[in-house]
Amino acid sequence: MRWIYWRGRSTGDFSEEVDSHLAMETERLVRSGMTPEQAAFSARRAFGNTTVARERFREARPAQWLEALVQDMYFGLRFMRRNPWFTLVAALTLALGIGASTAVFSVVKSALLDPWPYAASDRIVTTRGEFPKLGQRSFDLWSVAEFGDLRARTDIFDYVIAGMGRSVSLVQDTYAERIKGAQMTADAFQMLGVKPLLG
Repeated sequence: MRWIYWRGRSTGDFSEEVDSHLAMETERLVRSGMTPEQAAFSARRAFGNTTVARERFREARPAQWLEALVQDMYFGLRFMRRNPWFTLVAALTLALGIGASTAVFSVVKSALLDPWPYAASDRIVTTRGEFPKLGQRSFDLWSVAEFGDLRARTDIFDYVIAGMGRSVSLVQDTYAERIKGAQMTADAFQMLGVKPLLG
């Protein structure tokens, strides 16, 4: 614990320096004709509050934050040793909170922050048809004629593809699995920059 020894020695040196200044000023005032009591009082009044000066010296030292951190750690360890049940509950609470935060962040990161694994994924948009229905707007699928018209006339999209989600059965030998898929027009793979594994 060398830093504790250094702290005490440094603060002690500063206190000795303050006392030395007060003593020299008191001696000077005594030589000028004051009584020792008057000289000591005048010296202290001229110097100011010595306690405040010592506190400012300690606060101005560069290792002050480290000393405060070590003191807080010692206090925390002593408190946890005296209250083991509180320590256990606090540790479990922190573990659950950190685990839950990590899980939520992982989901948000994969769903919202990470880009899709496609070429120029930030330029892919989805549109749906809009049709009036009983005085209100109702969103529905594009018809085949509307899709063909949009593909033929648009000049702001590199690709215009159509797709519809559906569930399919993946069968291989004696193994079968129901998976979610989609039917899409032929240029979907070109737009996404991927190649089909089969077909």
